[in-house]
Amino acid sequence: MQHPFQVIPLNLSNLLLLLLTFLTVLFMVLLDKLGKPLKQSPRSPMGIVSLEFAARPADAMQMIQSWGNAIRNAKQIFWLDFPFLVLYSTALSLGCIWATRASSNPDWINAGVVLAWNQGLAGLFDIVENLAMSSFLFRNIQGLEVRSMDRLLTLTTVVSAKVKFSLIFLGLLYIVIAVGLRVFQIE
Repeated sequence: MQHPFQVIPLNLSNLLLLLLTFLTVLFMVLLDKLGKPLKQSPRSPMGIVSLEFAARPADAMQMIQSWGNAIRNAKQIFWLDFPFLVLYSTALSLGCIWATRASSNPDWINAGVVLAWNQGLAGLFDIVENLAMSSFLFRNIQGLEVRSMDRLLTLTTVVSAKVKFSLIFLGLLYIVIAVGLRVFQIE
């Protein structure tokens, strides 16, 4: 199996990886700053990530209601997440391809290629999660009326978030192991 990033020349690939990693971290700082008011609510100690893991529609609605005027921040985070997901998924894909160079073992290389493709999937799951979550973020929630689709939307949001974070974690773990292999010069 091949990944399109494998054909990028090494110097350019390394430069793109550094640039995209820098931009990803910059976006993370910006999103964290925007999300601080959301973390003030005891219902959402992790800010918008708490909403991603709200298992019941009533929990999601109560969380959003608890944000008050900070809902504007949540909506800004929602829109900024689209360029962010392109940045992080591309950076992690490049990172996984970079990590394949830590060993000449074909199984190691194949695992890295699969994980690089999976970072694109993580981005797609992030989009699905955002679209499902948008039903709550952009709805005027007055009271706790649960619509018939709300259970499906919260389930979709939670499952998408879990898959997304799992794929991201596996990609990061692969990269960290590759750094260890390089530092300790293990083949």
